[in-house]
Amino acid sequence: MSEEREQYSIIVPKVDAVAYGGENKIMLAKITTDAESILVSNIGKWNADCMKKVALAFDPVIADAHGVHKKLCALKKVAEAPYASQVAQCKTMTLARIAEMAEIARREQARLNAEADEAARRDRARLEKEAAKLKTPELKQERLEMAAAVIPVAVTVQSAPAKVAGEVHTSKWKAELVHMGLLLSAAVTNELARGFVKFDQSAADALARSTKGAVTVPGVRFVESKSISYRSK
Repeated sequence: MSEEREQYSIIVPKVDAVAYGGENKIMLAKITTDAESILVSNIGKWNADCMKKVALAFDPVIADAHGVHKKLCALKKVAEAPYASQVAQCKTMTLARIAEMAEIARREQARLNAEADEAARRDRARLEKEAAKLKTPELKQERLEMAAAVIPVAVTVQSAPAKVAGEVHTSKWKAELVHMGLLLSAAVTNELARGFVKFDQSAADALARSTKGAVTVPGVRFVESKSISYRSK
């Protein structure tokens, strides 16, 4: 008996010695006769019976441990509840402040960008007006090129609040499905889109079981697989 099994036998002394002691193994490479089929079946049933004995010994202990785990988790949740509520409220207030500052910054940046666009428009108009007054083609072309080169001044408004010691801000990105039809159409030629269209194995297997494969779904093949179970004594 291995050290691991000895530990189990100490924890669960009810385990039958047959389950840990005797062995009944297959010595054949393959079944070639009916007699060998019966022999292999008997070995399978004997080992299935041993598995049942092990399960009967361990399952109650596992159930008890699971029950204790659930009770402790429930007590932990009750103890944490008032603190968790305060943490959630603090986070909600802070995130609301961040969102408010971001919106204020967005509006301010839009205002400043509009002012920069207007200033650039006036500069272009002035240079184009000057070009119209010039008689020399070279100077006229120079003024027109200067006018075309005028671009608005880039404006960036910071929206992040002042950092607070001990407070860590992180950002997470996620995707939202807005139109399944567009995604499926894109998946035909777009590799990135194709990666978002996953085959639902569980749903397909459920359909295969309910119809026994007597349906046709383009791109899907229903396959029957055989299995054997042994009834223990």
